[in-house]
Amino acid sequence: MDSGVTLQSVSQGSWQPKPKLLDRLREALRSRHYSRRTEQSYCHWVKRFIFFHNVRHPAEMAEAEINAFLTHLAVKIKVSASTQNQALSALLFLYRHVLDRQHRRSRPGAAAEPAARRHITLRTEVIPP
Repeated sequence: MDSGVTLQSVSQGSWQPKPKLLDRLREALRSRHYSRRTEQSYCHWVKRFIFFHNVRHPAEMAEAEINAFLTHLAVKIKVSASTQNQALSALLFLYRHVLDRQHRRSRPGAAAEPAARRHITLRTEVIPP
């Protein structure tokens, strides 16, 4: 079984382990000056995504797995639209900036939209017809 550690060449012929996925994610976020809270949140969503798919590496997964995860969040966990969008943003960042893979949104309206709200105005005066 692959331990997830690969080797990369370093100057003068020595070898050291390649950074792990979450370390690479943190580095990509820090190099783009994202806040520490965003870093924590994105790492959280990537971990949940990986564990949702039985500890599969994200490089082995594609749009179908992303959609399955987001659908699970919406239908089973019933998270809000903004939470779904945050999870989607974390996964898109991971694929674009860490794994160097572009993902198109395979389903229309992949970003969740907040529920429609009715606007109610209360007045104490009577408006003549």
